[in-house]
Amino acid sequence: MFPGFDIDRWDDHIVWMWRFSNLRFIGFYLAHSAAGTRTTWTAHWHDLRDLGWGLVPIWLPFSSGQISNMAEADGSDHGRRAVSRAREAFLERGAAIYLDVESPVFGTGAAQDRNFTRYLTRWFREVAAGGYAPGVYCSRLDAPRFLGADFRTLGPVLFPFSISSQTRAAYADAQFKLTPALAESWDAGRDPSWAVNSNTIGCQYDWFNADRDRKTFHWPTADGRTDSFRDVDWDMAKVFDPAHPRSAGVLAVVGDRANPASMRLFQIQPDNISISSAHRTAV
Repeated sequence: MFPGFDIDRWDDHIVWMWRFSNLRFIGFYLAHSAAGTRTTWTAHWHDLRDLGWGLVPIWLPFSSGQISNMAEADGSDHGRRAVSRAREAFLERGAAIYLDVESPVFGTGAAQDRNFTRYLTRWFREVAAGGYAPGVYCSRLDAPRFLGADFRTLGPVLFPFSISSQTRAAYADAQFKLTPALAESWDAGRDPSWAVNSNTIGCQYDWFNADRDRKTFHWPTADGRTDSFRDVDWDMAKVFDPAHPRSAGVLAVVGDRANPASMRLFQIQPDNISISSAHRTAV
């Protein structure tokens, strides 16, 4: 597992966080509203890439208080807006864009569910048509629905949030180290099946803020000492770069000792290992 974090705006300390911490990816906001055209992150995509950060590109159309409006919105229009923001921030073609759904939305009524499903379908298709991979940041309560039959052919990748009533993140503040948490432990309820699904890429696992049993998060200075502190969301992911969740893997080709005329191809990815055989052709 790869630890990461999420803050709402760019901070120059991110440079030193890469150097001194074990955090390997960070949230990257394309917009904080459907009408938004820039954020403090917009100009920093390649700055972060040059440092080595993996990224979670997030497009946020509504605040949690406006989530009921999403079913009435035009998913195609919002998808085109998300693609435009991605291109303006110079996201490479094929990167995933995660639609930020700030609150649970399914299960409030059949009509609302149908409208919201139509909105999401249009958004996913428009993002894919624009050359990006559709994704969604959502509640763990909605994750099984996103992984179900309604969206299976569209294949969105998921980054759910699953926050327990008590702080679970084990962060060593003086060392800037976040202890990784296995996917089996992400669910704050009693259904871990969404977390281990291959389409689930990561999870917002916890947060530090003043509204709960606050723990401490300090930025590092240029020489590795602790500096100012702030609120932070803690993330875990199965890959080091959630913007390209399918790109992390290794291929290995070896001879088959039991059958010298054949070879074995091993494809190793973070959540599975597949094996195939091929007949060796003389050259």
